[in-house]
Amino acid sequence: MGRATDLPFVVDSWSKHSHVRGERLRDATARVRAILAAPTTVLRVVTLPDDDDAILGWSVLTSDASPKLHYVYLRRELRGQGIARVLLAGVDNPRGKP
Repeated sequence: MGRATDLPFVVDSWSKHSHVRGERLRDATARVRAILAAPTTVLRVVTLPDDDDAILGWSVLTSDASPKLHYVYLRRELRGQGIARVLLAGVDNPRGKP
């Protein structure tokens, strides 16, 4: 699970990579922050094994009655190595509930 200290990186990378043409970055950032603040939002973060501050990638999903994957981010140089599979494991049951 993500930590409060991960949020600046998540908000920055998500806002910059996902805002649609014509949308101001400020509006994209507000949209991202609203999703992250929702009580059903799950943030998963993958870091280096020996450095929890070195974020390799992350995913954001909501865990309500109909789970929704909002975004998956991986550093470009790490793509194709199976890290996204780790972030998406159990996406149909994001909080691990039976």
